[in-house]
Amino acid sequence: KVARTSSSDREILWASLVKEVDQGFGRVHVQHPPQEDRPFVYYHRFVAHQERWDEPAWATKPRPCDDATDNGVNGSLQFLSLSDVNTLDRFAETAAQVMRQAGERGVTGGFACLVFDHDQAYRRITRNCPFRALIPITSPGAWLRTPRGRVHVPQGKVVYWEMDRLLFGEGGAVGGYCCPARMIAIILARILLLPCCNYVDDFSAVFALLDDTLPEDVRYFL
Repeated sequence: KVARTSSSDREILWASLVKEVDQGFGRVHVQHPPQEDRPFVYYHRFVAHQERWDEPAWATKPRPCDDATDNGVNGSLQFLSLSDVNTLDRFAETAAQVMRQAGERGVTGGFACLVFDHDQAYRRITRNCPFRALIPITSPGAWLRTPRGRVHVPQGKVVYWEMDRLLFGEGGAVGGYCCPARMIAIILARILLLPCCNYVDDFSAVFALLDDTLPEDVRYFL
């Protein structure tokens, strides 16, 4: 599967690797890492083309995805409880209550909705895992920053990206992120006084237009 990756997809996957290396979400190995106490589990990273339903042309967005089905990780998953997420009707009810109570206190100037996506949401969550997750990625012939400095990886050579974070493509990533996401929403409500709802990593909030610095405060917090 790694060898059959098209040249255009290799460029996309390499760009995602460089970004994750720069963000410090894992360790990159130019050679296959030596065996340790924990076994290796390999993930095939591929490019999923998602339709952008929020655009008139329904353009597609390429997104790297890690296959956790073929290696059996998703098959070994069991949920003992449901993930509680805030649907749009709950947000609408919350927003209506906020605006009604604010009006009763004399707040004027109108309101606005703030909708934002938590960038690299799953990868921000560290997990305790009984195995080492390795993602083989084929170089298109490019430079890469490693613990020993920048090296040029020849075209066709496979490097190994090791992550101890939640992966997009794992069945448990959604449930694993929902708890921290709810905590983020609670902190936004308690500290920034921003009533906030979230559907997994998509957050929605309503605020008074008089507080025009709030959107930037939220981005800084996240």
